[in-house]
Amino acid sequence: MKQTLVYTTVTVVAAWLAASRGVTADKIAPKAQQARAILEASGFSGGLVVHLGCGDGELTAALRAGDGYVVHGLDTDPDNVARARTHVRAAADYGNVSVDHFEGQRLPYLDHLLNLIVIGDTRHEIPDEALKRVLAPRGRIIASAGTRVPQPAIFLVTHHWSQDLPLLARGMVLADKTIFVAGPADTIDEEQAFRQVNDPAVAAKLAEQAAALAGGQGALLRAVNSTDGSPLAETQLDAPPVFDGVAAAYGCLYMATTDGRVVCFEGE
Repeated sequence: MKQTLVYTTVTVVAAWLAASRGVTADKIAPKAQQARAILEASGFSGGLVVHLGCGDGELTAALRAGDGYVVHGLDTDPDNVARARTHVRAAADYGNVSVDHFEGQRLPYLDHLLNLIVIGDTRHEIPDEALKRVLAPRGRIIASAGTRVPQPAIFLVTHHWSQDLPLLARGMVLADKTIFVAGPADTIDEEQAFRQVNDPAVAAKLAEQAAALAGGQGALLRAVNSTDGSPLAETQLDAPPVFDGVAAAYGCLYMATTDGRVVCFEGE
């Protein structure tokens, strides 16, 4: 199975749950249906979910759609917090789902911790920096219709292109508009090998791949265009790079290799 080089950039957008998905202020759907629509829209199948403006806690509890989810509800109204805790305890899920009071400004989490923030009917506008601080790099925000999300709201990764590589990447660096990637050769389709594990030919290929990983077959250095992933140049190496052992500076490419050398490449 060839490794794939994926070129991405991080952009900042606002995520809204479309009214057609059933989560709106004026179109009431069962809480389980609302939670399912929210989780489907988020693209997550687990992680830490925070429900801001959790209200009575019914949607908060429903957001724990499986064992992979931990859900934390927050509300600025102490009465709502009490009601939500009662509901969650009645559902016998307290611990996996919990509810707390907050003052409406600073979110009580470590930086870049949350996978998903669901904003419901909250009386306070959460500061932009507060949201950005707690979201994981691919975290998302989903807001009920009519709820304003400060801009910029969330980080999403945009994929520009992908290219299969004939190598197992051990080092990579971007220099101007060229990506340099290096590693031992990828000699076997792992999925096919798994299906034919008792085939002597597959066993021979696995041994060949093991030798390549150990550095016995040298390695490959490939340069690709960062715009579209098209190959620009390729050269064989005597030894693979150590993990993350490629750097670029002052027009040169430097590589630390597993045979104890530092190699410098220079030229167009």
